[in-house]
Amino acid sequence: MRQFIFQYRRIQRTAQEKQLIEEANRDWRALYPAEAAELDWKQASSELSQADVDARTLRQQKENSIKLKALRKAVL
Repeated sequence: MRQFIFQYRRIQRTAQEKQLIEEANRDWRALYPAEAAELDWKQASSELSQADVDARTLRQQKENSIKLKALRKAVL
């Protein structure tokens, strides 16, 4: 029971901390809209770059799979 209470308090504290961080983030964005927009742009750019890397990786994996199947057919 004691362990359960400890975990509950930790979860509750974590939720409160998350709420405080979200409120501080909203306040910061309201005070510094230009900086917030720049940060959003950088994050979006980073996500697009990662999506591009992921797409290239998937394309390469597909090509490798096709080559491997062709090689297996040639060997058999």
